Amino acid sequence: MYDSYMSVNKKFKSSVNLQYDLYNEEKILQYIPTTDLCDVISFYIDSVIESGKKSTFLAGPYGKGKSYLMLMITYLLSKRENKGLLKKVVNKISKINQDLARKIEFLEENKISLLPVIISNNNSDDLNHNFLLSLRNSLLDHGIQDIVPNSAYSEAINIVNEWEEQNNSSFDIFKECKKTLNIDFNKLKDGLLKFDAEAFDNFKELFKCVNHGYQFNSLISSDFSLTYMDVSKEIKKYGFSGIFIIYDEFGVLLENQDQDFVSKLNKIQSFAEKCETSESDSQMHFCCITHKEITLYSAYGSHLDSFEKIAGRFKQIRFDRSIEENYQIICAAIEKNKEYQSLVSVELEKNNYIERYGKSSLFNKDQLLYIFNNGFPFNPFALYALIQVSEKVAQNERTLFTFMSDTDVNSFNYFIANNDTGLLNVPAVYDYFEPLIKDNAEYRMLCYKVDNLNKTIIKEQERDLIKC
Repeated sequence: MYDSYMSVNKKFKSSVNLQYDLYNEEKILQYIPTTDLCDVISFYIDSVIESGKKSTFLAGPYGKGKSYLMLMITYLLSKRENKGLLKKVVNKISKINQDLARKIEFLEENKISLLPVIISNNNSDDLNHNFLLSLRNSLLDHGIQDIVPNSAYSEAINIVNEWEEQNNSSFDIFKECKKTLNIDFNKLKDGLLKFDAEAFDNFKELFKCVNHGYQFNSLISSDFSLTYMDVSKEIKKYGFSGIFIIYDEFGVLLENQDQDFVSKLNKIQSFAEKCETSESDSQMHFCCITHKEITLYSAYGSHLDSFEKIAGRFKQIRFDRSIEENYQIICAAIEKNKEYQSLVSVELEKNNYIERYGKSSLFNKDQLLYIFNNGFPFNPFALYALIQVSEKVAQNERTLFTFMSDTDVNSFNYFIANNDTGLLNVPAVYDYFEPLIKDNAEYRMLCYKVDNLNKTIIKEQERDLIKC
């Protein structure tokens, strides 16, 4: 079988999670820089060095490697503590873009680094909570324990600490209220440190009881952007030049247009404006990752004004690889042994593939030679279709990357484990992505037409032709 000559790089299938993979040296070292990737990295480094545009949307389809790209950008803009790793990364980049390599060296020589903060939708529907908790977690992850983001939560913690001191002096009212409300004091403090909304509600009830019905009103602004501005200045003493905020899966917020949606967009817009005016020694850079351009999230014209307004505050960066760079990424995922090239040579001579596929205007001779010498047993048309279909319909569970590494009967991995002749053809790509094609409003009718035609066709080859 073909798998005696090749295999899929096991590391290729693992997707990147920015929160968990930050500073993952194995993934950083494994990254394959290409011309388009270097251009995007260069933009972000320029914006830090020159204090340029600080608020961006990074848009690109599923499976394009946006999170992986942002992992690299975040690493290069951070403190880069492992100098040996940095040297390897710079050497790899210098082969593609020497100017970018020099910019990275400039960051290192001038000790320019940003504190990374990863915003996720998983924590809460409360935007303030997500931003404040993410900031606090990042500070703790980087060993900065003495900076507590200034907020209503930090004010509550100070009051709780005062109560605790008074409690040691037999503060009877406090003890009675705590008992009456059945509040676990240690759990309350831990919750406030984690910006937990339930803990904050419990604190307000306790405050009301202790103060004979007087409601807690924070003297601190609820605008999280002001908190970020304060912290960006405070962390200078720890060697940071500012903060790099990445809102991963920002498209989820744009798709879930709840009753507070416009308010959330206004807060994002205000935060972007604060970032733009941040100073060079306490910079705030804000990147929102989406799967399409922001105005396309405005379903049927709803909130169109709000979308257009927020779009005007950000620079939109469309992340698209060239077809050649896609070929390079996919072929690099195929690990070949020393017999692989002999196999390819035999197959090319026996089947005359270069001449046969050279009749198509989709490929020039150099592309065909590269695909067969590095991506065999891919049919060039199947490889081309994989890139195009993945870009149109891919979701987290099925992407260009999972097609290579899955054990699904239509995957590349399955094909090489069960075949020793022939090429992996276009129908395998169609069959692998068929569930997603049927779920896609734009393409599902084509899928149903294929199904109907296949019901009238007996020969397998004719069915495959319809899928192509």
